[in-house]
Amino acid sequence: GPGDPLEENFLSDRAAEALARMPTSDPGAVPPLAAGLAHTDSEVRSHAAKTLQRYGRRAKPAVDALVKALQK
Repeated sequence: GPGDPLEENFLSDRAAEALARMPTSDPGAVPPLAAGLAHTDSEVRSHAAKTLQRYGRRAKPAVDALVKALQK
């Protein structure tokens, strides 16, 4: 259930695996990934940043969110 560390770790691991395999051909994914940079969980922020890195120049709309995240 919610708050169960084992379940949360399992879900986090699956989400990270999905992000690692996510194709970077859809620029529509950049705004949600940019929003992930402001998440309270550092793992979420890290995975969002790593995925955006794979987008290269197509992640340009996320630059402001990335700068804010780095300033925190």
